[in-house]
Amino acid sequence: TATGRADYERVQVYSLLGSYIGSSYTNSNGYYNYSGLASGMYIVRSYLEGTYVNIRDENDIHQATTYTTAHNWLWGVSDATNVYYHANKVHDIIKAAPYNYDGMDYQVDAFIDEGEFRNGWSDGLDIGFGSQNNEEWARSSDVVMHEYDHCVNYHLYGDAWMGLVYAGQGYAMDEGLADYFACIQNGESLWGESVNVNRNLSNNFTMSQFGNIP
Repeated sequence: TATGRADYERVQVYSLLGSYIGSSYTNSNGYYNYSGLASGMYIVRSYLEGTYVNIRDENDIHQATTYTTAHNWLWGVSDATNVYYHANKVHDIIKAAPYNYDGMDYQVDAFIDEGEFRNGWSDGLDIGFGSQNNEEWARSSDVVMHEYDHCVNYHLYGDAWMGLVYAGQGYAMDEGLADYFACIQNGESLWGESVNVNRNLSNNFTMSQFGNIP
């Protein structure tokens, strides 16, 4: 399956007029099977909701044709599945050794398809993604893990932003740690190249290059 958590890959079937017919779950291969349908056209809505991540996307609707009494449909790679997979991946990494951190054992809402006025964001509890500068930010593993790690940092500092705890430098620490965590999980030093940001963590910058900062 595209997400690795098939038990939560829920689908709902509607008539073309919008009447609810029933729901089903995908199997371990990412397929769902809903029997008892007459041949014809149906609207199939997909929902990715698990213990730790809930994808919030009202536009994630797939229309499918049914020619038999059962219809098979495979989850593809999309904004929804990419965010679901990588957010769950980060959760599982920080829950395991050596971090052993369980502060993220709650369901994060992940909002996708938020439009061109958004790139990626975190409010400390939830995350979201848009299409700023013609880039689909939800499709970048760097961005998804970066935003999720902002939530981790927020909880580590007592449900507060580092910038509020340690003045201005804290915001830089928060951004840097989110970049660093995403890059080490992807085994690279360049962050955000898939959305044309290209922050390179392999550098020799010093504070003196940025003026007299106390």
